[in-house]
Amino acid sequence: MEQKPQSNVVGKYIRKMPELFPAKTALLVIDMINDYIHPEGAYGKQGISNPKVKDIIPPIIKLMGVCKPLGVPVIGITHSIHRRADGTPVDMGLMLGPRPFLKHEGLGQGTWGTKIIDEIPECDFLMEKTRLNAFFQTSLDTLLRGLGVNTLLLTGIQTNYCVESTARAAWDLDLQFVVVKDCVICFDLRLHEASLETLANLGGVASSGDVIEALKKDK
Repeated sequence: MEQKPQSNVVGKYIRKMPELFPAKTALLVIDMINDYIHPEGAYGKQGISNPKVKDIIPPIIKLMGVCKPLGVPVIGITHSIHRRADGTPVDMGLMLGPRPFLKHEGLGQGTWGTKIIDEIPECDFLMEKTRLNAFFQTSLDTLLRGLGVNTLLLTGIQTNYCVESTARAAWDLDLQFVVVKDCVICFDLRLHEASLETLANLGGVASSGDVIEALKKDK
């Protein structure tokens, strides 16, 4: 009996990138917003930054440029919260614990901080979230079903938080996903790699070059 190659097998899990059909695929650009990335954003002002974020911007832009002509919808996912008139947060939840500075500023709905950074081209659709998981109490699933999408390309930040949480939720909803590994990053590269390793057992993990090649094959 012919044995399967072991390079893509971990334990009993066979790792395989889903086939990509532009008509059934959507690109998610997660949390590439000013408050998280820009030096004058809420996180930047606290000295919380990741210099490697700049490395994922060009491949995200390139991937967006390929997706749009192929009819692959690009959905920008942003994080925002409501604040009372005095500025205190209403629906930030447990996020306030590890990030107490957000009690006073940042992520306010409709503010500059929650807008996608200028470097990223305009997305076809925008979706606001209040938690790590982009599906949690949003209409993202409804939008995807309306678009006829069954496969997601995941890009943005942070690999081990919002990207992974969204990927796991997609899997629970029977949506295939591919994490585009050179288009995601987090503050700790060890956690970044661990997250990619875990998610490879649930969906695909591939480079933007491989994703682009796969999309163009069905053109």
